[in-house]
Amino acid sequence: LSKTRAPMMPWACRAAVRWSPKDRPRCPIYQIHGDRDPILPHRLTRPDQIVPGGGHLLPLSHPFVINDFLRRGRERMALRGPGEGAPTGDA
Repeated sequence: LSKTRAPMMPWACRAAVRWSPKDRPRCPIYQIHGDRDPILPHRLTRPDQIVPGGGHLLPLSHPFVINDFLRRGRERMALRGPGEGAPTGDA
């Protein structure tokens, strides 16, 4: 990030948090976010889980939390069964 052109960074962050696909994905999407992420602040997103003390590199700083989040997401998907598609509301 230190070598990124300054005007590019704010644009990229805005684009990431404002992104909305034209077609709803056919699979559930779950988001985990650190409460101390200086790049993409969690208040600009709708995460399923907020990690206290987590920054932008959660897999490096909180690997056990990430593994647990992935495990729970996999279990939720297994409970849905095949072909049930995306959730109707927030995850």
